[in-house]
Amino acid sequence: MFNTKVDIPNEIALKILSYVEQSELLKFSLVSRAWHKNCFDKSLWTTIISTDSYLNHNPELLIRLITRFADTLNELVIVVKDETVFTRDHVLPFASSLLKLSSFTLQSSMVTDYEVMSQILSSCGATLVNLKLSTDLALDKNIFKLISNFCPALIDWTVSCQNLDLNNLTYVLDKCIQLRGFHGFSDEVMEDLDYSPFAQSLYRVSRRLHALSLDFGDWLTDDYLLLIIHGASSPIPKDARTGFSAVPPFTLRKLELGGSQITSQSIKEFAIAHLLPELDSLNIILCYNVFDDGLVPLLRILPKLTSIECQDCYHLTNATLNVLAESDCHMNLTRVDFRNAEISSQDFIKFLECCPKLATITKIMTADEFYGIKIQNEDIKMKYPPNGAHTQLRAITMFDTTRLPHEFKVQILRFLNQSELPKLSLISKSWYDACFDSSLWATIDTGDFLNNLQYTGYQVGKIILRFARNITRLKFSTFYHPVIEDYEVELFASSLEKLQTLVITNEVATKYNVMLTLLSSAGATLTELHLSAAVRISPDILRLIAKFCPKLKIIYINCCDMTLNGLADLHDKCTQLQTSTLAGIQPIGLHDNYYPFMEALYRISRKFGSISIDHLDWFTNDYIRILMHGTRLAIPKNEITGYSDVPSFAILQHLELVSVKIDSAALVELAYLLPELTSLNLSGCNSICDNGLVALMPTLPQN
Repeated sequence: MFNTKVDIPNEIALKILSYVEQSELLKFSLVSRAWHKNCFDKSLWTTIISTDSYLNHNPELLIRLITRFADTLNELVIVVKDETVFTRDHVLPFASSLLKLSSFTLQSSMVTDYEVMSQILSSCGATLVNLKLSTDLALDKNIFKLISNFCPALIDWTVSCQNLDLNNLTYVLDKCIQLRGFHGFSDEVMEDLDYSPFAQSLYRVSRRLHALSLDFGDWLTDDYLLLIIHGASSPIPKDARTGFSAVPPFTLRKLELGGSQITSQSIKEFAIAHLLPELDSLNIILCYNVFDDGLVPLLRILPKLTSIECQDCYHLTNATLNVLAESDCHMNLTRVDFRNAEISSQDFIKFLECCPKLATITKIMTADEFYGIKIQNEDIKMKYPPNGAHTQLRAITMFDTTRLPHEFKVQILRFLNQSELPKLSLISKSWYDACFDSSLWATIDTGDFLNNLQYTGYQVGKIILRFARNITRLKFSTFYHPVIEDYEVELFASSLEKLQTLVITNEVATKYNVMLTLLSSAGATLTELHLSAAVRISPDILRLIAKFCPKLKIIYINCCDMTLNGLADLHDKCTQLQTSTLAGIQPIGLHDNYYPFMEALYRISRKFGSISIDHLDWFTNDYIRILMHGTRLAIPKNEITGYSDVPSFAILQHLELVSVKIDSAALVELAYLLPELTSLNLSGCNSICDNGLVALMPTLPQN
């Protein structure tokens, strides 16, 4: 698929795999040994979530995984939909090995099995802080006693079952003193029972809870809610002197009272007493007896509210929505649900325009109203365009952006072609920010865009202009579709303040005005320049390089029909050059005219770490002698030592003489001049024989 050992650093590979479903990790592990090692890294298995594929096909595999990673396992989720496939016999073998588990979820009839629950909780109960139990059966009070005895550090507890005796919940509520979140769900509770003990127990712990969900059907009435609020079913008392409530406020951040029989009166008690100063999420769906007069006073005193769900609260009207739009919390709202409320779509649309952070909206409206909505937040996307009289409007995004940090999105996007980034930026505002992160555009290759028919030269020019001040490498590639015009280059050329590498592999390299604009702006910081063209590069352009690029260290020129004396001036003035590559250059006129160029190379050649001369048919032994010691004569030798009197190339490490007209005599003369050479390329030099290499190779200790 891709080579994680070469293409992607190990830590990034693990980060990518952390977002892959665990059932897919098992498949990926078969790719290679390296993939197997990464796929079974312990950091990827601190959480194990059973899926249908695990349970339906191979429950033994789940057991082996849990057993293998038991010492690092922090979270375990077991969801059983077929009780005949995954049974208590599968759970008991690992139940006692979960010593470091901090979060456990079990959705199965095994929740009612005392032996299974006893072994699991006695093993991990001391470290367990999050417990979720769900079953379609009734729970015996002994299960609740197990939780209270073995889970002293429990912080968040969720229980969902049928035919529940709520008073049994008091075992856990009273003993787990660190409990901060309680979530209870049951379609049926035992009827004709007095649940005052449960309400009193909730009252005792309510001031330390941060989240409270009571979805037990219609058992919750105003009397029970008042009992939970202040320990009595009477209205909340007030201080005789101040007139304020004598009841201390809650620290609740999340409150869910869905499906209950509470009325506006008990909701109003929360508001009058100012009991919910920290609340950021309120859920009263299916509370048919809540009216505007109860909810409006409460909304006025909830400055931190970010989510409100009032589905099927039929008696709520525009008054509630208007107060919400004017309240202190409207700037922070991210989620609203007013399905089936008596709220006009026109007022709802006005409300949306007041809430810039909304990410999830649910409201019934007509098709015309749907298309007329204008929402400020770019993260909101419309799903299911209207087809008929009504439709549901809901916000969606292509990815779950809440799980992906900005810096990780940027890491992923680095592996994509830049021409794809503008398309991905349309997903949402957060992906827009990631796709146009300046770090992704430090290097730009115009060929990535212009080989794609969806982009014009003007569009690419605008993209370069946007990031010009941060671009360090710019490449004008060969392409066959609409090109960037001269005036489009001039748009961004003057802004290339940090450009270090410029690569031009098309006719732009031959246009004086364009090169003047580019080099006069970016030349001062330019350290590497590559010019390649199928036609002549004029001496005037070479003079521009010599004038505006004093810090140039690497130059590559590949063209035909060039006046080499222009190159001589360039090499004389760019005194920091360390690498020079000349490829395919065919000089104009007689070869004798180009000795000045080779003499210029000779003057600075001792500063080079790399020299490449490629496909120059005119480059003979005479020219290499000039490069080595400034004349066409054979390199002189000391009469006493027999070695060359010419100073060696002390820092030259790479030498390429590809398809040139030198012979073995030139290599013999190079002996002892290249003490640091590590790479030698003589491809295509057909006149070289053994005697030349035999004389040279023993003098290259680093080769």
